[in-house]
Amino acid sequence: MATKALQTRVDELEKLVTSLNEKLTIIESKPVKATKEPKESTKGLKKDGTPRKKRAPCGYMVFSNEKRSEVREELIEEADGEKVPPGAVVKKLAEMWNALDQEQKDFYNTQAKELIQSDED
Repeated sequence: MATKALQTRVDELEKLVTSLNEKLTIIESKPVKATKEPKESTKGLKKDGTPRKKRAPCGYMVFSNEKRSEVREELIEEADGEKVPPGAVVKKLAEMWNALDQEQKDFYNTQAKELIQSDED
């Protein structure tokens, strides 16, 4: 009795193998589409191919670059060591920037202007 059940199972599996082999030959016989060659990277270049000038940093960017690591660590501590999305860091930095008084903002704005002048020299 067990041999009869085994024989029917073997027959089923042989049919399955033959059908899979047929599908495989059909897939292999299909022509391969030509892949597009990637375009050369034009990021950071003007239309004529010359490099673009970097944008001058503003006071907010100087502030955020200075405080980003501190804010990220603070948010990670609050989240009990879990990953913090970058948007949350930016949001916190924006809140901190808006909370600064004008004198502190002027300090970062003058640092940005100094960076611009040092890049021009």
